[in-house]
Amino acid sequence: MHSDDSTCGISPQLHKICYALQLGTYRLHSKVSSLPLIHRAQIHPLEVLIMPFGIRLVPVSLIFFLFIGKSVQAQFPEPTPEHEVLKQDVGIWQASVKLWMGADGKTDPNADPTVSQGVETNRLLGPFWVISEFKGDFGGLPFEGHSISGYDTKTKKYVGSWVDSVSPAAMHMSGTFDKSTNTLTSSTKGIDLEGNEVQGKSVVKYVDKDHRLMTMYELKAGTTDQYVRSMEIVYLRQK
Repeated sequence: MHSDDSTCGISPQLHKICYALQLGTYRLHSKVSSLPLIHRAQIHPLEVLIMPFGIRLVPVSLIFFLFIGKSVQAQFPEPTPEHEVLKQDVGIWQASVKLWMGADGKTDPNADPTVSQGVETNRLLGPFWVISEFKGDFGGLPFEGHSISGYDTKTKKYVGSWVDSVSPAAMHMSGTFDKSTNTLTSSTKGIDLEGNEVQGKSVVKYVDKDHRLMTMYELKAGTTDQYVRSMEIVYLRQK
């Protein structure tokens, strides 16, 4: 008989309690198992639960699971005020997209923008993360993208990752939120279609609860602070 760390390795104190409960259950199981069948039949059905893996006394099992369940719940972290910012994205949004791209497929702020429409659906994953699904078109072909966004309480940064149906590489984001302007500004890093690293920034302006504007910028090659606009998405909440 030994303690199962994968089940009870929550803390040293809980580990000891878990072990004691498991040991008690094991001893009771041994006693019941050693009884003649006729004597086992005299045990009240509410006292013994027969399962495929053996016999367990119900009161001990209930105490074990109720105690551990409450203890684990008490140890869960609570969302911070910064996580509330992410909830502004939750819902279904109509998206109007403008993309500034030259004939060579690279960002060109002087090119006529390509305009398309899409729908973005955002939902919460627990109180900490927002899962996003975007569906639209890219160059006349169906386009789909997914992202996950959250707040890193250690680095004090809003973080996220984006993947889509036209690129084999993910884009990663890290940024801060300005309460005075209701704007989330993030640095971005990814790989372009030619396999080169591309850095940039994303600026999301929450105009009001039903409107937001996201503008993407690409860092000009050979510079550290010169950005060119590459994309703009105007979001309208669907009601």
